[in-house]
Amino acid sequence: LRTLETGRFVFHTLEEAHALAALAASLCDEPEIVVLGLSELLINAVEHGNLGIRFEEKSRLREEGRWEQEVMHRLSLPDYENRRARLTVTAAPDAFIFEIEDEGEGFAWERYLELAPERAFAPNGRGIALARQLAFDELCYHGCGNRVVANVKRKAS
Repeated sequence: LRTLETGRFVFHTLEEAHALAALAASLCDEPEIVVLGLSELLINAVEHGNLGIRFEEKSRLREEGRWEQEVMHRLSLPDYENRRARLTVTAAPDAFIFEIEDEGEGFAWERYLELAPERAFAPNGRGIALARQLAFDELCYHGCGNRVVANVKRKAS
């Protein structure tokens, strides 16, 4: 992977998202931190983007212990079974650029960039803000929110 200039990956499931996050993060100088942020964004592309699970619904499903079961169920439904998300990784001279795009309708991403007191004790809703603060040097959503670009600076060698 150290010879990578640009790579494009297509994924569909949570398992693929986790594996892809680990693979892509391994490019970075601190993969153990970057993998957390990438996992959050890739999983969001599957659950919120392609499968249309909204914040409140995910909260309820997590509290009931049925979140993963619902994700698996929706992956098999005709409306969602052919949807895919994409990760494009670009190795620029000064940064790794991770672009994630899903086939969903997007979401109001602006309210999730910062940690909000009303979500402090919710079972979900903090991942994007934490990823932005801890894992990435830059994080920008585009358009309706179904495309996000995250940058991780490379250390000078």
